[in-house]
Amino acid sequence: MAAVISVEGVSKSFGTRVLFENVSLAVQSGERLAIIGPNGSGKSTLLSILAGTEETDEGRRVCTRQTTVSCVAQKDVALSDETVEQCWRKHQVDTSAAAEGQALRLLAEAGFTDHQQLVEKLSGGWRKRLAICCGILSQPDALLLDEPTNHLDVEGLIWLENLLLARKQDCVFVSHDRWFLDAVATRIVEINPAYPGGLFQASGNYAEFLERRADFFAGQHKQEEHLANKYRREAEWLRRRPKARATKAVSRIKDADKLKNELSAVKQRNSSHRTVELSFAASGRQANVFIEAEGLAKSFGDNHLFSALELSIAPGDRIGFLGGNGSGKTTLLHILAGSQSADAGTMKQANELRSFMFDQQRESLDQNQSLRHALTENGKTVNFRGQTVYVTAWAKRFLFNAEQLDRPMHSFSGGEQARVLIARLMLQENDVLLLDEPTNDLDIPSLEVLEESLLEFPGAILLISHDRYLMDKVCTGFLALNGKGRADRVADYGQWQACLEKDKTASAVEAAVVSTATTASVQAVPESAGLNWDEQKEYRGIEKKIQTAETKVESIQEELALPENYTNAERCAELTTTLAAAQENLDSLYARWEELETKVGG
Repeated sequence: MAAVISVEGVSKSFGTRVLFENVSLAVQSGERLAIIGPNGSGKSTLLSILAGTEETDEGRRVCTRQTTVSCVAQKDVALSDETVEQCWRKHQVDTSAAAEGQALRLLAEAGFTDHQQLVEKLSGGWRKRLAICCGILSQPDALLLDEPTNHLDVEGLIWLENLLLARKQDCVFVSHDRWFLDAVATRIVEINPAYPGGLFQASGNYAEFLERRADFFAGQHKQEEHLANKYRREAEWLRRRPKARATKAVSRIKDADKLKNELSAVKQRNSSHRTVELSFAASGRQANVFIEAEGLAKSFGDNHLFSALELSIAPGDRIGFLGGNGSGKTTLLHILAGSQSADAGTMKQANELRSFMFDQQRESLDQNQSLRHALTENGKTVNFRGQTVYVTAWAKRFLFNAEQLDRPMHSFSGGEQARVLIARLMLQENDVLLLDEPTNDLDIPSLEVLEESLLEFPGAILLISHDRYLMDKVCTGFLALNGKGRADRVADYGQWQACLEKDKTASAVEAAVVSTATTASVQAVPESAGLNWDEQKEYRGIEKKIQTAETKVESIQEELALPENYTNAERCAELTTTLAAAQENLDSLYARWEELETKVGG
């Protein structure tokens, strides 16, 4: 398999901080390569080097002159006065009629209906969708995506997964979203000093990667054990101080030094595979129900978020809130926390209920405060479960070092600030944890430990997160909000997606009724409108053809998204070919429809 882009022996540092050294990586044709690793390990930097926008300290990037690359950064750079249409047309390479239809189809699938809307008015999630569409419309040989799942709601994530699975385009992406990794990646590379050479890679999805990584670390620890035992024997021999005159003795002393260095290197790698140590404390309160809500309703103007909502929260409940951006999840969480009031209904809390609200906006952090005083008021010690712990040791538990303690909070990344809030949370004994996007900016090692800690917490948890992997593993039930007044209890993501499809079908039927009425009103398009008799006949029937073609494409995409298909290389290739043909037919229909519309309008 030919390499599209590769890096050979590259190293990168910022000041005295070394990100990675002597790293080599090739992006193979036809693959979807994921780059993962702890925060600060250099994932985005490596992606930028692959894109050709970042220089290396050592080594080189290899890419043919004909190879084109498009990199969608974490932060978009759209002009403030650009409309959606101006933005995507600026990136569109092919301006033919067929490509025009394909572009409109892509934007429609992404959910854009108003192309004259200003980009600066879009939410972060919609800006991300637009940036990805623009990256695709530039028609690169390789599409590079830095944290493409950031800011996307679950519907946006499903759209992105289906988009990447359906396209033949080579793709490299950085992501902490383990569900997304499991669904999309064909190979995963982790940057981490815990590995020899700083990289570990495995073909397959995230589940397969975890298996291979577990085998690797098991082998690493066995190697450390073996080297330690061997060095112990050699150290004992060295203590006897053999005469160095014998050639054999000199050689053995050199081998012992080499063994010591090898053992030290393995120990260092194993110790660097360190994660945040989390453990949430519960108050131990004995109560049947913590929170009882009846008939809750909330609206903002004409926007009815939910009404007649009933909810009972008991010890051991771990309820996940599902819904698109703006569906009312955060509002409901604040109402249950008591920081906002409902328009109607009643809410009762157990006497002296202890609850903690994790705010996704991180408003509870003073950005001018030092890390030392953000972790503990006195700046010296914390009291953790009856024990006094020095702030240096407490900071180390959350992967901070002593040199960072006097830095202001605004100098830390989003992930680091999230760890500070979690550190505060651990110092409290709570009955209920209300967590609004606690996973934002956390790397995978931190997510894994957070996951286990939430599973061990004996109180109740109300959780909002776009991390489907964590939600699916942690939650005992889900409450799905549609942002239009409805709230449904669902068992899992599968049931919720079925509800979404049902709503989508209902909307499609409604649209079809409108479309039929519209078509009927233009049955007799006058020839003076610019269409001859044959074109009038074609125009009357093209909407139905487009609907049929759209249904076919969606059907193939759904089939391709099934795990038994996208994990089967042969079946996946067959479906991808079928999808490409169906998509091409749909694009040509859209292009022809545009031509006829232009004539009618002219």
